[in-house]
Amino acid sequence: MAIFSKPKVTQREFKKKVRTELYDSGIPARKLNQLEGFLRGDLEGSTIVRRGIDSRELENSVKWLKENPGKHQFSSDQVERIEKSLRKNL
Repeated sequence: MAIFSKPKVTQREFKKKVRTELYDSGIPARKLNQLEGFLRGDLEGSTIVRRGIDSRELENSVKWLKENPGKHQFSSDQVERIEKSLRKNL
């Protein structure tokens, strides 16, 4: 029996694709470091099966960013770019 995992953005994809894309769109490295810190638990899951950000985790992370603007330094436009880039790389 094969076990199929959900599409995910892995830590490697985050660093090579998502982070680069967001940096190129104008989000500074300092803010991307903060984003990576927020997502670290999902990116570095405790097992291979759990590593990476799946669509549910993406929804929860973006929802948190939108609902808690005082707890991070991203503008609403930057949050939209983050969501778009993560979805594109799922």
